Amino acid sequence: MRCRCCYGTGVESFAKLGDGLYFEGAEKDELWVSQFVPSVLRWRGAVVSLRSALEGGGCAAMHVSLSLTPDAGAAAGAAA
Repeated sequence: MRCRCCYGTGVESFAKLGDGLYFEGAEKDELWVSQFVPSVLRWRGAVVSLRSALEGGGCAAMHVSLSLTPDAGAAAGAAA
């Protein structure tokens, strides 16, 4: 019987794809988006909103919108 030590690791790798949508870069002022999934993230006193939509269904064009706005809650906390 052959040892298949990489089998479990390979399966786990695909399962981990959904672990995170956003990652902070090494420079700490970078934000990486790993998946274009509609979501909202509060990051460094701002709100990052990611919206996506398919046009025409199936294999049609995908439009992605990313916006960064000041977080009103963070600004109110900083002023207090």
